Amino acid sequence: MATRITPYRSDEVPPYKYQQINNFDSYIRVIDLRPSIRLEDELTCSFRLVKCVGLFGTLDYEALSYTWGSSDTVDFIRIVDGQQVLGRLPVARNLDQALRHLRHRRKCRSLWVDALCINQSDDEEKRSQILHMSWIYRLASRTVIWLGTGSSDVEEGLKWAARVGRGWSHNKLSLGRMHRAYVEKMMMRSGKHI
Repeated sequence: MATRITPYRSDEVPPYKYQQINNFDSYIRVIDLRPSIRLEDELTCSFRLVKCVGLFGTLDYEALSYTWGSSDTVDFIRIVDGQQVLGRLPVARNLDQALRHLRHRRKCRSLWVDALCINQSDDEEKRSQILHMSWIYRLASRTVIWLGTGSSDVEEGLKWAARVGRGWSHNKLSLGRMHRAYVEKMMMRSGKHI
């Protein structure tokens, strides 16, 4: 059951102040995105630290991969701790749409989202976390790719991915054959031969 939080207007909630991560090389922030039945309901999440160093396998978060798109803020996500509202963070249009469509209806969803989980105004944190992005994605239970709410480009991309996926699962060589001509063409353009 979802925790009930008193609704506020966005301008009544102060900007969120990130808690410092004391050891950038060992920890990352993840969000626990609160559930909602309705798409238009306010975005709400809490942060938690996850220890990542020396671990193998996967951890209990999903990594979100998406295009940042326009940096125009369309809304805010409210940051909470239990029922206490800690502040709000701006959310650009594409991330807003992704979070609204990806949140669960009845339970929290744990996500690593670069724009939220990395303090974008702390250059030291950004440098450190960006260096560790490969293991952030590798340790995630899975990577969720958000392509948008739909367009002909997205539909074509999904059809292509399905064709590649079928070729890969039925005949591992088909992926190589399918792309060999393209790779050869690109290598020849760069002056290299394969």
